[in-house]
Amino acid sequence: MEHNLPTFAVRPKKLIYFLSFITFLLLMAHIFGLVHKYVFHAPDDIQTFDLDQEGNIPAFFSTCLFLINAALFFLLWKVKDCVDGSRKIWLFLAGLLFFLGIDEFAALHERLIKPVKSLLPVSGVFYYAWIIPYGIALVVLAFFLVPKLWKLDRPTRSGFMLSAIVFVTGAIGFEMLSGQYMDGKTETDLVFGLLVAGEEILEMMGLIILINTTLERIQRRHGGFVVHMAGAKSLAPTPLSSLR
Repeated sequence: MEHNLPTFAVRPKKLIYFLSFITFLLLMAHIFGLVHKYVFHAPDDIQTFDLDQEGNIPAFFSTCLFLINAALFFLLWKVKDCVDGSRKIWLFLAGLLFFLGIDEFAALHERLIKPVKSLLPVSGVFYYAWIIPYGIALVVLAFFLVPKLWKLDRPTRSGFMLSAIVFVTGAIGFEMLSGQYMDGKTETDLVFGLLVAGEEILEMMGLIILINTTLERIQRRHGGFVVHMAGAKSLAPTPLSSLR
């Protein structure tokens, strides 16, 4: 007895173009909101697409990018893709990206601002004081991960490096610029909104580059992957989706 289950194919390049297009649309929506608010002085009623808000569409999209990456690293762990004789690094990265995805949607890192400021007299580029503990964690992770990831093949290594540079430039670099700009101010303005745009879009692009790099590694080393839902024992596993 034949069982024709639905199938669909996901093309990596098309997925990357799609995610990049959504990122572009979110940038345009954010800029439209900035012009609407600061140029025409209209009511601030477009927060749904404000890149500086939490729990809205851009935050949800960024969270999805983190979770896609977490799923891909988990897949590398499952297929026993080794780095320097071990595959545990993929599981570690999957857990890290899952945590960062939750952090992105709930803005957990911003809750560190007051505790850090109560301990350290920070200002200027450290106006958003969460940068300090996260920056320290970044240095520790880099010290641990870079030597291992450097042993990967050149395309993977280059992609991971580019992804990290783009993401950190947005997450840390532009956040420091925003902090320097907002130190001493009581209200946001158009310039701050543009700095936020630079920060968030670079974060998204860094994550998209990471997705592309991981998918390309899976294609080169494993020929893609197939996902199927296990049914009754009498049914042979039938692919529900494939990545080629």
